[in-house]
Amino acid sequence: MKRGIRYDFSLLALLLIPVGVSLNVVGYQLSTILKLPVFVDQIGTIMVSMIAGPWIGLLTGLLGNVVNGMLNPIAIGFSIVSMSIGFVSGYLSKWKFYNNIFGIILSCILLTIVSAFTAAIVTVLSLVE
Repeated sequence: MKRGIRYDFSLLALLLIPVGVSLNVVGYQLSTILKLPVFVDQIGTIMVSMIAGPWIGLLTGLLGNVVNGMLNPIAIGFSIVSMSIGFVSGYLSKWKFYNNIFGIILSCILLTIVSAFTAAIVTVLSLVE
């Protein structure tokens, strides 16, 4: 039986979204305060998308960047990167890529490509304006 998108938003999924958003905000703050060369603000998005699915991961990424955008408005522009990471990670979890070490390595490579591609598009479009 084919189920719709509204079945993905269970009580567990709705309760996981604030946990993921708070992890994203803490990771973003740590990376900006410590001046890290990498952003670790996607930990919550990936965790929630692995547990609850792609649509919940997409929403968690969006809300995480909206909250981060209250502190740094540039983060709102990169919400499409977080949304794509959450969406792809959710489907990778649904397709059981996280069950063995080969799948985890392949997932890391795919998520790196997706995030780099979408971040490049956002950066180029922000330079045009």
